[in-house]
Amino acid sequence: MEYIGIPIDWDNPTLSDFDELAAKLNENPERKIWVHCAKNMRVSAMMYLYHRLHRGYTEVSARRYLEQIWQPNQIWQNFIDAVMELYGE
Repeated sequence: MEYIGIPIDWDNPTLSDFDELAAKLNENPERKIWVHCAKNMRVSAMMYLYHRLHRGYTEVSARRYLEQIWQPNQIWQNFIDAVMELYGE
């Protein structure tokens, strides 16, 4: 197993954080990758975005997985909204 660290500042997630994760996940779509963080909050938000923008999940489907972990706080909801506005439909 290969370790790839993408340190994401809890108080300041960035577009480049998301882009780096998405690029790694897209390198080989058939490869299984374990993505995690300490409480699964950061990763659940990033995977929500990845599923919406790169895998075509509906809002309802992607949000269901996110909300199993948490309701994003204002910082993370603003980040999600900004990424969706930039890359989304």
